[in-house]
Amino acid sequence: MKTMINTTSVLIGILLITGMSAFAVFFDEMSFTGSFGSTYWNHDPDDWEPGMEIYEGPYTSFENQLTLNMGWRNWYSEVRLRNMKYTDGIHYDYRSREHEADLELFKYKVGYRGRNYEIVAGDFYQFLGRGIVLYVQEDQDLNIDRTIRGGHIRFRHNRFDAQVFGGSIRWYDFLDDRTNMTYEERKITDDIFGAGLGVRIHDSLRLGLNYVTGTLYQYRRGVLRDEDFQTAGINLESFGMAGGLLDFYAEYAELLWDSKTPFGIETDDGTAIYASLTAYLGNFTVLTEYKNYDYWDYRYGRPPTADREDEMTELDDTKGFRVKIDYYIPATGTMIFFSGSHFNNQGHPDYAGIVTRNESRHYYGGVEQNWRNVYANVTYGV
Repeated sequence: MKTMINTTSVLIGILLITGMSAFAVFFDEMSFTGSFGSTYWNHDPDDWEPGMEIYEGPYTSFENQLTLNMGWRNWYSEVRLRNMKYTDGIHYDYRSREHEADLELFKYKVGYRGRNYEIVAGDFYQFLGRGIVLYVQEDQDLNIDRTIRGGHIRFRHNRFDAQVFGGSIRWYDFLDDRTNMTYEERKITDDIFGAGLGVRIHDSLRLGLNYVTGTLYQYRRGVLRDEDFQTAGINLESFGMAGGLLDFYAEYAELLWDSKTPFGIETDDGTAIYASLTAYLGNFTVLTEYKNYDYWDYRYGRPPTADREDEMTELDDTKGFRVKIDYYIPATGTMIFFSGSHFNNQGHPDYAGIVTRNESRHYYGGVEQNWRNVYANVTYGV
């Protein structure tokens, strides 16, 4: 009996030590990080007056976000808690305004990274090509932080990469009552599914195919309406050509509506063409861009502007080109640049059959200076 007790004690001790060791190894491989941020947003255009379009009106907001990350081996997760308050919310910018919340589970996801693949469930950002076929990202300039909530699988092996995803995109429509100076928040959830395929034909040549389909929702005269759509694109990217002197990119995409009058608006199916050629000539870099966007009125596509990123130009009905020249001085860390662009619209007739021609020329130049811990930029343009 005594021997059995001793043996049992030894076994229990071994199990305890083994369990504690496994527990220690488990926590030793775990990682925890977190961050907290506050943002104050003041939208107050100088040219707005009472009675004008509501999306030009002023508003202010204060937002707090707490982000918590945890990782273990190939697993990772993220949780974001959010608080949003509007101190002056009578009028608003419908493109950027998010709903108020005392405290909400804003974003969450869990994922697993393998050697050649990655699986994500929850909230994730997504873009295809140069953002023409699909662009769902955070945009701090417009105070937008939308994600796809669903699932995403990526696979990569040698010269081949593929991805498939699907889920919903949540946002809010705001009904403005100008008489009572109030607004009503109305939640909208779009459905979206897509896939992408890429093949590296050569070490410096890649061909990509992208496809997205789904259902978009919008309130029209107080009624929630839905429209089915499809977008598809093909892109070709070649880098390091001519001994590393040239990079080339081109993309063509189509937008197909299931209805001839999506959301009650008469329009045609859209097309988008974008191309860029970059030449590296010593300290000079020359970028040439061309764009031709026709009826590209698509909620989740954001084609390149082919101009300054802060230019608020319409991208659904325009064509033209831009040339940008950079000259870099390594000894002083100085960049001198100049850009010139010329765009015009497609000249489609309006509902009355009237054709309006719009033309835009934009020229600007400037100097960027980098020191060790200081950056300065001066730009002037017309």
